[in-house]
Amino acid sequence: LEHLINKKVFGFIGSILPYHGVDLCIRAFSQLQGEDVHLLIVGDGYLIPTYRKICEELSISNQVTFTGSIPKKEIWNYLKAMDVLLLPSTAWYCSPVKLFEYGLMEKPIIAIKKTGVLDIFTEESCMLFSGGEEELILLFQAFLNRPEQFNEMGKLCKTIVLKNHQWTNNADAILKYFES
Repeated sequence: LEHLINKKVFGFIGSILPYHGVDLCIRAFSQLQGEDVHLLIVGDGYLIPTYRKICEELSISNQVTFTGSIPKKEIWNYLKAMDVLLLPSTAWYCSPVKLFEYGLMEKPIIAIKKTGVLDIFTEESCMLFSGGEEELILLFQAFLNRPEQFNEMGKLCKTIVLKNHQWTNNADAILKYFES
């Protein structure tokens, strides 16, 4: 992770599956200028060779790191290395667990504007987009131009996760249901 020091790191953690939209991140990231940005993709999946080839074709291989599978105890180190946490897409039926992990990091999140995401975060707490590459590029550039504005959103994400999305919240809701 030493090669990421002094760079603005956009990162994704999870399985590298078609519905996660990692290819969208790669294409949008390729439009950023400068050697001071990096894309960190943590996780494994059969699409990695395809995505490496896309990086080569876009001439950004030196600005993208694919880690492959990482032991769970090391994931936090990778999250700490990231400046912006990405959820470019998700299946319609998911409540992405990674959003809770991301939220606890107090870092800006860029996420697809879908029901599972909107059940957790709002536009005040998360940089949401409809799924288009141009919109994602604009969000990447907005962060690079005004990181302090988006860092405040990251703090709000942590507050939301701690206040509304812990197992004790679920247990309280269940107890209230049975008491009524």
